[in-house]
Amino acid sequence: MIESLTKPEPSRRRWQSALREELGIGEIAWKVVLVNTLVRTFPEGMGGRFRSILYRRAGLAIGPRTIIRGALILRGNGQAHKNLTIGSDCLIYPFESLDCCAEVIIGNHVTFGPSVAIITGTHDVSDPTHRAGALIRRAVRIEDGAWVCLGATILPGVTVGRGAVVAARAVVTRDVPPHTVVAGSPARVVRTLNTAQALGEEGVAA
Repeated sequence: MIESLTKPEPSRRRWQSALREELGIGEIAWKVVLVNTLVRTFPEGMGGRFRSILYRRAGLAIGPRTIIRGALILRGNGQAHKNLTIGSDCLIYPFESLDCCAEVIIGNHVTFGPSVAIITGTHDVSDPTHRAGALIRRAVRIEDGAWVCLGATILPGVTVGRGAVVAARAVVTRDVPPHTVVAGSPARVVRTLNTAQALGEEGVAA
């Protein structure tokens, strides 16, 4: 009798566990949720650096002088915010989807146009009765100086090289070489860019 008073009944423990799973209580970074609720009240063109400060306070790794134009809605589990790293001097418009079930590493001086999708999770397809099988996590890296244009999609495991440009609506399925422009679905190299650091040396790259 004493034991029954000190330990929850197995059925009660199962009910509590099922409720927590259904509500996703253990899968949410509450600080990030609060910041997202607050930054949605800002007009898109205002408070870009202030948003960065708020997200840093919520535990995200964001470098100095980075401007964030909207809310960062992170997909993944409660550790998703720990998988995202954003460098300094970046310009980031609202994502269509930002999947951080694996690492997303964004370098310095990176620009994202609106409605970009970054995807780090895929599924094992070997089971014919359940093609979306076990989750497979593959990190995405966007290296220094890259520009990912409006509506582009970056698929799991891709590295976008230093100084590369991903054209609008491109679907990137493989690594992008540094200082190239890729376009299309699947994305292909359509142009090689110069690597002059001063605009006057070889002209404007793109």
